[in-house]
Amino acid sequence: MKKQISLLVLSLVLTLSFTVTATELKEAKVVSVIDGDTIKVRLKTGTTEVRYTGIDTPETRGEVERYGEEAKNYNKNLVADKTVWLELGEKERDQEDRLLAYVYLDKAKKSMVNAILLAQGYAEALTNSSSDGVASNKTVIYFFKMKGCPHCAEEEPFLEELQEKYPSLVVVDKEVSGNQENLELLKKMGQEYGREVRGVPATFIGKDVWVGFAKKIEKQIEEKVKYCTKNHCVNPMVKLKGGNHEFADTFEELERDAKEDERGLWSKDSTENNE
Repeated sequence: MKKQISLLVLSLVLTLSFTVTATELKEAKVVSVIDGDTIKVRLKTGTTEVRYTGIDTPETRGEVERYGEEAKNYNKNLVADKTVWLELGEKERDQEDRLLAYVYLDKAKKSMVNAILLAQGYAEALTNSSSDGVASNKTVIYFFKMKGCPHCAEEEPFLEELQEKYPSLVVVDKEVSGNQENLELLKKMGQEYGREVRGVPATFIGKDVWVGFAKKIEKQIEEKVKYCTKNHCVNPMVKLKGGNHEFADTFEELERDAKEDERGLWSKDSTENNE
């Protein structure tokens, strides 16, 4: 079964390396979105603010921080006026008397808002004791693929196995076939990593990127995941800042370039390690 971003909560740790004592979910109606990591909800007992556990987004109150409004708007698109489900940790409230919770879009706990914000680069994991007292060690993989790509098809089950083996791992799938937005994201990530990405599969972890898939790359990716579970590795989306390399502007150009380059779209062994 494919694991996409709607299934990020494969285990409760996802990209936030914490242990949560199982608690009853609290159904709540979102009244307003305060910022990227805080909402106001209506419970049976009344209205209260909820702070997302384990993550932090740029501030929008007081001095507005860079990307604060973007994080708030993304959060608003996720939860505004919706019914959500809250799972409280051992520490229920912070010093501002806000509920601390893992917030889900569904009662089955398949879509955690905290995790989606983190994986999409709108939030950073809290890596030491903070307002919620939770430590974090995350690993986020960005996996770019294309329909009909045999090596993409080979890598997908491998990444699923890694998710089973390493509960703190999340894989964000990005299909570039016919999707200009994902193609642009692939180009921009390539720029940031100093790599001209001319094909798929392309796998970004921490400061490293692999293009293609083979046994050698499989081993390297797992070694990187092992490293990142013990050491903090940057979320590729957080690392993304742009660059000055030139790349194909459309999917058709990417496909054309790959056909002209035997190490392109169907590449079996192309890797670049920066650490």
